[in-house]
Amino acid sequence: MDNLINYLHEVLDENSTLKPFEEAERLPIFLREIYRFESVMVGGKSCVLLFLKSGVIEISKIQKHFSSLLKYTNAYPVLVLTKIRSTQRKKLLENRIPFIVPGTQLYLPFVSVDLREQYPSTIEEKTTFTAIEQAVCLSLFYCERQCWGVSDVAKKINVTDMSVSRALRSLELVGIVNKFGVTTKIKYQRIDKKNYYLTAKKHLSTPVSKVVYIENAKLPPKIFLAGEEAFAVKTMLGYPARKTYAVDKITFKNIPKEHMIDESIMEDNCVRLEVWKYDPGLFAIGNIVDDLSLLLSLEEIKDERIAIETEKLLGELLCAE
Repeated sequence: MDNLINYLHEVLDENSTLKPFEEAERLPIFLREIYRFESVMVGGKSCVLLFLKSGVIEISKIQKHFSSLLKYTNAYPVLVLTKIRSTQRKKLLENRIPFIVPGTQLYLPFVSVDLREQYPSTIEEKTTFTAIEQAVCLSLFYCERQCWGVSDVAKKINVTDMSVSRALRSLELVGIVNKFGVTTKIKYQRIDKKNYYLTAKKHLSTPVSKVVYIENAKLPPKIFLAGEEAFAVKTMLGYPARKTYAVDKITFKNIPKEHMIDESIMEDNCVRLEVWKYDPGLFAIGNIVDDLSLLLSLEEIKDERIAIETEKLLGELLCAE
């Protein structure tokens, strides 16, 4: 029992305490013969823990037992197991049955998910994401909250499986993705979008690595509207005097140096060109860079109007789960 409480304190709620389940005596006899019950608060949610008294049980029967239990309580039922096989875990996940294996893993969709397999209990302090880590982070942010394999993500952002695997490990360490499965069947799932962003935010940085100026007529074909110009398209702010476009590093390297213009002698036909750490077209909609990368690129601009519109745009992003 101490193992369970310590585990809950470690991964979810340090104030969790077990109490007798007050409605236990009202439950059908068949349930009381199969399970022992305890009550616990986790993340502000009332849960009833079901401990198998002996033997094993079929997934379909667990679902029926949960349904019967919910006739007597509003608490969330959670199955507690001492150990679990990968096939059992898969079935529990597929049927969205909350469970806890103390010290190893848990699945509580109504609070959060922690599907560790004896990983270190402490989350490493992680500094700013690398360009690939940030690209993987954004890829999962914009995807539906489902399970993804390394190759699935690699194809989306056009990098190697190994690069994505390393990046996902970093995202897992900071607590925004969860891993489950074994060997070639390993899958990843991000946490809910709002908490995903709030946790990842301190590791995200501007995608802009360099800014140059160039004549509008000398722009390369593969460009994306960015900066305050793109922000004006997405918000109520007015358009700036000079347009901004974004390109990836490879595109930038192919622009002849003589096409660049000194900032001190710019003319009206010049545009601002941002060189991004990752391809701005990865998550672009049409010819405009994605919202989250755009907001990150504008963070250093201290303007109250931009701050107000940023909050509105961010609110829309986080609600779109």
